[in-house]
Amino acid sequence: MKTRLSKNDISDLLLWTRSLIGIWRNEVKAPTLTAKLADQLRTLRITPLVFRALKSSFPPEIALVQEDYRNELSRNIVRFHHIKNLRDRLKSRGIDLMLLKGGAFLVRFGKGDLGLRATADLDLAILPSKLQEVVSYLSEQGYEGFSDRPIKNSDHHAIYMGKREGSVNLHLDLHRSIGPLVGHKRLLEALLSRPDHRNDWCLPETDLWIWSIAVHRLQSGFMSDLRELFDFALLAESTRPETLFAYGNLFDALGGLYLTAKHSAFWTGSEEAKELAENAPISKKIKQSLDLIFPPLSPILVSSFRRNTFFRRTIAMPLTTFSPVSSLVESVKHAIFLQN
Repeated sequence: MKTRLSKNDISDLLLWTRSLIGIWRNEVKAPTLTAKLADQLRTLRITPLVFRALKSSFPPEIALVQEDYRNELSRNIVRFHHIKNLRDRLKSRGIDLMLLKGGAFLVRFGKGDLGLRATADLDLAILPSKLQEVVSYLSEQGYEGFSDRPIKNSDHHAIYMGKREGSVNLHLDLHRSIGPLVGHKRLLEALLSRPDHRNDWCLPETDLWIWSIAVHRLQSGFMSDLRELFDFALLAESTRPETLFAYGNLFDALGGLYLTAKHSAFWTGSEEAKELAENAPISKKIKQSLDLIFPPLSPILVSSFRRNTFFRRTIAMPLTTFSPVSSLVESVKHAIFLQN
């Protein structure tokens, strides 16, 4: 069932999402938070960030999102305790782990607050040559879940492993590539070759991190939540389009970069993300086609498509398999034809 929002609902929601980073930094005053708005923000999986933004002023309505924050905080404390031990033990074996996505965001922007961002798992980048050794070690530690096929014969770009620790599920996605294409493997190799070390953690370098978000958003069809769009908005503050586009030859995802920047600017109000979208080196015609397929309000207005396999097969998937960039035009035409 589709989520129905009135124009006023959408206006209130955008006021919140576009103010959120400023509220967090004590630069702007928080709008009124209602139970209905809290539910909508929860659907977009950013209520922990809402709590953090309100924490300094602590208004009564903070109670609407306090439990969300506490739940994420308790789970992430357990997850990071285990991943820290894993990091240190593997490092002693000469294997470095790089945090991606939510884990990387918490280290770089959380300032010690592990409740800031909702995470379902921890994504790790690992050199393909070391993946089997990591999987074997995790298996010894009680982790399960990867394919029965030998890893060298598996076509998955990430190996899933998990176990339960008390009430917390410890889920790890071990990435030997950012996505299914050859260029995505080159991107992961570039990420690992240019690490950003912060507080004993290995994180992606900013521009390459932005590219990896664009790949992931393109694969997920822009139908899930806003967490990565806020990641993108904050990362975009420390990059410039001319610098970022120098990495465009790493993989064929300029469309994904454009869409991620466009959506991030729409939801977060980020001027830097807006500049990235405006300067994305793809034609105006392709941008218009992409806007038609993935409008910025899609996470709310077509939320019923999240797990719709027909939608993924006919619209999202054609946009994840194009190579090179020029074939994006045909993918867009294909998706529009099937949509009509």
